[in-house]
Amino acid sequence: MSESKDLVVGTALEPTDVIPVIVCESGGVLVNIHQPDRCAGRPCCIHDPSDHPLRDAPLFWRSAGFMERICEHRIGHPDPDDVLVRSNAGYEIHGCDGCCNPARLQ
Repeated sequence: MSESKDLVVGTALEPTDVIPVIVCESGGVLVNIHQPDRCAGRPCCIHDPSDHPLRDAPLFWRSAGFMERICEHRIGHPDPDDVLVRSNAGYEIHGCDGCCNPARLQ
């Protein structure tokens, strides 16, 4: 297993009642994800996603160190609730088909 701060990449698909299964670019899944109290009171792509068009789409961990949502067209969109995406200009730039556009909620 490889480790990156609170995130550990595992190999078995074992969903829990607490977190969804999050597939990694490497083919494994994330395990040992931070506890809900670490993100309490603010949006979190894992524990409390904000109201965005892809909030219910599957999560996908990129080896570059950020979380994506995979839309129905199998395109990855950086999750707006991922701390890295919110804090680094440029991560939100992606090959987009419009599924993450907030206008879709209206």
